[in-house]
Amino acid sequence: MTENASKVSDAMKSSASAAKTADGNNTPAKRLSVHQKVAKTGSLEGLSQGEIGNYLKGMENRIAAALPKHLTADRVIQMAATTIHRNPAIAKCTPASLLGAVMQASILGFPPVEALGYCYFVPYGKDVQFQIGYKGFIELARRSGRVKMVYAEVVREGDEFEATFGLNPDLKHKPNFDSSKPLTHVYAVCQFTDGGYNFVVLSKSDVERLRMRNPMQKGAPKGAWATDYEAMAKGKAMKQLSKYLPLNIDTQTDLATDEAVLKPEDFNSGRVSAENIHYEDAEIVDPETGEVLNSAPKSQSESTSENQQGK
Repeated sequence: MTENASKVSDAMKSSASAAKTADGNNTPAKRLSVHQKVAKTGSLEGLSQGEIGNYLKGMENRIAAALPKHLTADRVIQMAATTIHRNPAIAKCTPASLLGAVMQASILGFPPVEALGYCYFVPYGKDVQFQIGYKGFIELARRSGRVKMVYAEVVREGDEFEATFGLNPDLKHKPNFDSSKPLTHVYAVCQFTDGGYNFVVLSKSDVERLRMRNPMQKGAPKGAWATDYEAMAKGKAMKQLSKYLPLNIDTQTDLATDEAVLKPEDFNSGRVSAENIHYEDAEIVDPETGEVLNSAPKSQSESTSENQQGK
């Protein structure tokens, strides 16, 4: 068993163990009492683990109606209970947004364990925001069947680094292997099964602009950005690269759930509906000049195409 597989297995066992505490007193009367508490506060804050389990159990039919056949409502409830146990701040968020995040993570097959780096549940005001991690982006790209290799890497001061666009795009990086040096760039590279490739490069300032598009990330890095900045920066590069990958509609919709607030009613027949996703990358246009202020970084293929059109 690989190290990652072992970690995923441990995370699943932890989910099942945490949910068992809720089963002993799971009566309809007690569920009603808990629902009344939640209706009054709008969150799960202040509830015991058993009460949280009772509340979620009362939503079992609603959850089951939105899930694909390979997932059970019981499984989602277990993961939600475990998530709150690991991160009490999430209990202050709306139960619907927590369930939406858990459902999406379950559908994608991503364990909601920050240490694994597949996805994150981030308190976003009164809601839980679903975020796809660096490893999650890689996994979704590989599932397309048209990607041979995909990865992201950071560049530090002192590294030899050169990116060339145009008719002969090229990327060269010789790291100095000094992790004490500050990050200057991050890039994501994909090689396709037909032999072609693509890459995207972000400067540190690009990464910061993308990070701070999230209203919860204004100012100093918070949450996973504070504890795992490099992994989150790689995730941003992967997200930008994904715009140029040969992905089907379902995978594109899955990628678009990054940094979305999801609720059970946003799902239909086991998938989140694209029209219910609020996209992060809406264009911001200067009303005086018409300039797009937040255009996405160019990939090597897009840059090449523009050069050809200009000739």
